[in-house]
Parts: sequence; C-alpha cells; structure tokens
Amino acid sequence: DIEAGTYRGEAGADILESCYWARLTNVSGDNNILANDNANGQFFIEVLPADFALKVGCDVEKVE
Repeated sequence: DIEAGTYRGEAGADILESCYWARLTNVSGDNNILANDNANGQFFIEVLPADFALKVGCDVEKVE
C-alpha cells in the first residue's frame, strides 16, 4: 500500500536517464496500471486514496 499524496522525483534530461513510474490497482500484473510515464527532469506523481501501489524506477519523496 502507498500513502496518498504528492510525490516528487528527479530524473535525467533525456529518455536514457528517464524515470519510469506507474500507479497500480494491484500487484498481480493483470491490467493493473492506472497511470504511468517515463519522466524527465523534476516530476510529480499524484497518488490517490484508491491507488494500491506505486512502482517507481528512481527515488521519490512525499511532498504533501
């Protein structure tokens, strides 16, 4: 489970240094992605109370 709120991360400037993230409905892998992206530079992820998990390929911190 992930706490709802806003999370901030920092990735590189191009796709090779991007950070993949995904908000998930479950961890079984079956049609579980609510939203995802390959972020560049500073990015923010809004995790909702109904989200089950957050998969992130780099460090993030909760800001709110």
